Amino acid sequence: MIIGARLMKTFILNRLLILFIFFFQIIPFEIIADENFDYIDSVNVRKRFFLNEQNWDLYLNEKKIYDKFDNYKIGFICKKDQDNYILSFFPIQYETKDVSVYNYFGGISYLFDKDKNLLSVMVFYHHNDKSYISFKKENEGKFDIYLFGKIFKRNLNYYFSFDSLKYLPLNAVFKLLKDNNIENEVLINKNDYRLKEEFIKNIILPGITSIYVEDGAKNEFGEYVYIENEEPQKPKEQGLNCSGFLKEIADNYIRFLNPDFGYLKIADLKRKRLEERKDITFQYKELNGDPFFGIDWVKNTLDKINQLCNYKFLKATEIKNDKYTFYDENRGYNIDDLKSILFRDQLRDSTSFYILVFNELRGRGRLKHKTRPIVPEYYHIAVIVPYFFNHHFYLRVFESNEETGFNKMIGNHSGEKVLIFKVPLPIVNM
Repeated sequence: MIIGARLMKTFILNRLLILFIFFFQIIPFEIIADENFDYIDSVNVRKRFFLNEQNWDLYLNEKKIYDKFDNYKIGFICKKDQDNYILSFFPIQYETKDVSVYNYFGGISYLFDKDKNLLSVMVFYHHNDKSYISFKKENEGKFDIYLFGKIFKRNLNYYFSFDSLKYLPLNAVFKLLKDNNIENEVLINKNDYRLKEEFIKNIILPGITSIYVEDGAKNEFGEYVYIENEEPQKPKEQGLNCSGFLKEIADNYIRFLNPDFGYLKIADLKRKRLEERKDITFQYKELNGDPFFGIDWVKNTLDKINQLCNYKFLKATEIKNDKYTFYDENRGYNIDDLKSILFRDQLRDSTSFYILVFNELRGRGRLKHKTRPIVPEYYHIAVIVPYFFNHHFYLRVFESNEETGFNKMIGNHSGEKVLIFKVPLPIVNM
């Protein structure tokens, strides 16, 4: 009995010692936030600031950097809007020099009144694209989610005190997304940029070899011609338009999988898909300005990709069923919804890129000079390759034989509609 009691006492003491060592290894002097999701939490910096700093005016318009770990630092900015204080804490990587942008992944921005009462909080869950979780004192117990600067979800529940957001670790805030079953709809937890960069290097960039030429493309012999009549281009002015550039990408795509392939025939891509418009009342106007040229060219191109690459189940197809946006059967989606549509589709399956067809009604916008018939004209084509890296959603845009910026493209087509076609990456040989 005595031996048994001693053994039990020794066992208990050993367990207490193990727990004691474990506790002080994991929590040495201050709480280190959970970093399972590859982020640096500003929780300790925030605690020190809110507990110790009394005169915030000393920090106005100052940009302060707090050392954190070897490759990361915590940035801090204090501003004043009328009588309100705006305090922002955000992680910055060692190579980042611009600390004027605080909506990094894991960044937190606070709004206080002149008496230092907390009014609202924004917690950013993407890297530099205005995607954040919003808390407001006036709606305590509820939070909203913004995706790319637009409201995504309203009035979701939380059960901690509003003021505790000053000290709350980020993992507790991000857990709200999981608790509301939307973690997989908004968070970026993958890096696929290497695959996409390989695709761009092998398929798209080799096609950027010439100048922009109206109605320009290469024929089945690789010669620069005009699409309308397939006559040769002038020797000193050889190039491609947006349709010819898409054909060049398609030719490179097919040739990548089949090195013996040459070039698609222009006549095959120009085919009018009249069977798809047999019930449209203005079919008789098909020859007046050819408003459906762009959509026919893209669909015919994708048919050729599916056929020549032997795609049957996983193949090039149009996106028509986004969960959160309205789709017009003839014209597609509003251009303002493009980024969120591509984001959600990439979250589901990132092994694809996209072809866009922009359209506008005749008599409006840039087509004001075309008034009859009043039909949508599919007049421009672009290619987008999205990828995820470091909690950021990148969009590389290629159009008319050059790479352009996504925001510039959106600005150029403000108020228009866009049809979106997704094409699988030829990853088998990459």
